[in-house]
Amino acid sequence: MEIAGFQTRRADSSDVEAIAAAHRDSILSIGPAFYPPNVVADWQAGISRDLYLDAMERGEVFFIATGSLQDRPIVLGFASDYPIEGTKHGASVYVRGSAARRGIGSALLRLAEAHGVRNGATSIDIEASLAGVEFYRANGFVEIGHGEIQLRTGRTIGCVFMRKDLVTARCEGGFAPTLLNQMQKIAEYEPFIDDAKHIRELDRQRFVVVRPSTVVINCYRQVQETLRQRLSGLPVSYPARAHVTLAGFAAGTSLQPVRDLVSAWVGHVPPLGIDVGRALSFGSPFQIPILQVVKTPALFGAMTSLRRESERRGLPISTITPVENWVFHMSLAYCSELDAARWKEVERFIETLQAHPASCVQDTVELVAFDDGIEYSGGVFSLGRC
Repeated sequence: MEIAGFQTRRADSSDVEAIAAAHRDSILSIGPAFYPPNVVADWQAGISRDLYLDAMERGEVFFIATGSLQDRPIVLGFASDYPIEGTKHGASVYVRGSAARRGIGSALLRLAEAHGVRNGATSIDIEASLAGVEFYRANGFVEIGHGEIQLRTGRTIGCVFMRKDLVTARCEGGFAPTLLNQMQKIAEYEPFIDDAKHIRELDRQRFVVVRPSTVVINCYRQVQETLRQRLSGLPVSYPARAHVTLAGFAAGTSLQPVRDLVSAWVGHVPPLGIDVGRALSFGSPFQIPILQVVKTPALFGAMTSLRRESERRGLPISTITPVENWVFHMSLAYCSELDAARWKEVERFIETLQAHPASCVQDTVELVAFDDGIEYSGGVFSLGRC
C-alpha cells in the first residue's frame, strides 16, 4: 500500500480513537511474527480509547503521525513520553504494519525524546515487545534485561528492558550542541521535496545539504513564485524548500555509515556562507532552473573534504561532476518532462529573472534520506564544534 507522505503533531483527547486503532493494527500486523495467536489476541483486546485518555490525564504526552493511505486520511502511528522517576522517563512507539520501515517510527520517537529532554529527562527506559527490539536498538537503545509485563487482560507477555542515555556529547574545546537542540531540529523536520513521483525517483538515496536561513529563503521563494506563475499548467514539479546540496550518495547506501561520515567530517568544517547569485539553468537532460550560489573557498573546501572522506570510507558519491566544475545552487523547479521547444522558452525566461541580493551563514548541515516513498531526516550536524 502506498502512503502519500506523513506529518507529525502533538495529540490531544480527540485523537484517542485513532490512536487506539493504530495501536491495534500494529499489534495484529506485526505481533504474530513474534508471539503466538492467543497472546496477540489478548494483547490487542486490552486496547481502548480509555487507555490513552487515562494516560493523558496522568501526564503522558502523545505524538501522532498522520497521512493518507489509499486516499484515506489516517493516523499511521504514535509515540509517547512520560516521567517515571526523577530524570528517568519512559516512552513507547507503535506504527501500523503498512507504515513500518518508512522512518515514521523514528520520527515519532525523536518527538517523544525531545519532549522528554525539554522536561528534564536524562534517560529513557522502555519495556520493548519482542517485535520492537530491533527498532529501539537501531535508535540508540541498549538492552538492560529480559522479563515479562502484564497485559490489561491479565496475561503476561515477554519483553526486553532497554535504556537510552540522553546526554550532551563532549568534544575537544567544549560541549557540542545539546541533544535537545539537535532533536528539536529533527523532530520539527520540514521536507525539501514533497512531490511523490520525485521522492520515488530518489528512493534509498542520501544527501548532505545546507538549509539556508530566512533571508535567503525569502529571496528563493520570490524567484520561484515568479517561475511558478509562468509555468502554470505545465508538467513541472518544484522543491518544497530551498537547499544547497553538498553531496549525494548512491542508491542503496546504508544510512548509518553516512551518519558516521558526516559526524566526523563536520568537526573540521567552519560555518558556511550562502550568497545568492543569479538565476541560471542546467540544460538537457536535466532541465532544472536554479539560483546560483557563489562558490566561496569555504563551500569549495567543504565539498572537497567531504568527497575525499567519502572516498576514504568507500562510500560512493552519486555526483560525477568534479568539484572544480561544480555549480553550487538551489534548484527552483524540475522540468525534465518539458519538450525541447518549451524548455527553450523556459531558458529564455530564466535569463530575465532577477534575484535580490541575499546571504546568510549556516552553522549546521542536514543528512536527508529517502526510503519507501518517504523523505526523512537522518540527522542535523553542527559545523566546526569538535
